[in-house]
Amino acid sequence: MMIESVWMTLLACVIGAAVVMFVVAALARRTGWPAAIFIGFSVLVVVVLGLYFASSDHRVEVERVTAGEDPWPMHAQWSADHYPSRARAVEALAVHVVRELRDGVASCESLRVVGDGGDTVAALRRRNALLEIEATEDSAAGADATSALLVLRHSEGSVEGDLEYVPVGGDRVHTTLRKAYVDAPWVLEDPATQGDRHEVLVGRSGPQRNRGEAKTAAEASALDRLADRVRVGLATNARDWEARGQRFDAMLHPIAVANDWRVDNVFVQTFDTDHGQLRRVAVHSAPIDVAKIRDDVARHLQARRQTWAFQGVALLVLAGLTYLGYWVLDSSTRGHFTWRLRAGSLVTFVAAVVIVMLFVA
Repeated sequence: MMIESVWMTLLACVIGAAVVMFVVAALARRTGWPAAIFIGFSVLVVVVLGLYFASSDHRVEVERVTAGEDPWPMHAQWSADHYPSRARAVEALAVHVVRELRDGVASCESLRVVGDGGDTVAALRRRNALLEIEATEDSAAGADATSALLVLRHSEGSVEGDLEYVPVGGDRVHTTLRKAYVDAPWVLEDPATQGDRHEVLVGRSGPQRNRGEAKTAAEASALDRLADRVRVGLATNARDWEARGQRFDAMLHPIAVANDWRVDNVFVQTFDTDHGQLRRVAVHSAPIDVAKIRDDVARHLQARRQTWAFQGVALLVLAGLTYLGYWVLDSSTRGHFTWRLRAGSLVTFVAAVVIVMLFVA
């Protein structure tokens, strides 16, 4: 049992004991001892259950990717060392070409693209609707004041382009642009489930200064995805407060590790920015049996509920025995040591609760 649970139960016991002592003592003279004891224990039960259900409010908001949203945005303002697919590299090249023409103050009205299969022209048109872009096979004419030229070269693992343009009041500029890529389609969309029960889960980080921090964030994102999958089919009423908060995630990790949760592949992307390098990481797990983990979590939650039930019964028994001892001693001394006996009973009750909680833990 977690330390937080022990201290929460201990707090409930202390508050409950104090409430019972004063309520019973105040009501005993008016209603009689049986009614006073019944009312006191009723108040105790209400206090304990209130603290128990209040714990369900400890929740963590998990950032999720909604349908249609790009899970791995390009960050077009930065240049990356490599991209997770050829299509994304072509898109990055188009962004770089448009930025080069803008920053170079080119006066061209059109851009001729040589050696394109159609995807680069389409990407360029998406990035600059004002520039007239056409595919051509004629590269002999070169660039002039009104027309820029982009000659593409495609090879395994990279997309390259020789860009020529004439800036306003300047000489012809020639620059080579290159975008590398690797074949990692899982970075851009989640892989399919493998087998009847096994799933591969992907986690992605945002840009971070440190690679280690980015990898940690990506792994945490993958575990968030696993937590979402595990929650499906579990009871989500107020008693299962772990299934909606921080403690659920903390409980899930060791159970997942016990079921062979591990990272199977890592993709690291580095951006060059004006303020230094930033890195972001995507990870995907080895195939894992989510249904088996869900069953283990359900058993763990059931054990937690049984522990809470045992603690509640132990609390009531301890409170009853403590009060009985106080009542017998107070009656035998005819009330001469009432407040001392109350203080001693409270200390005895708290000590007994601590022992029981440690035994349960």
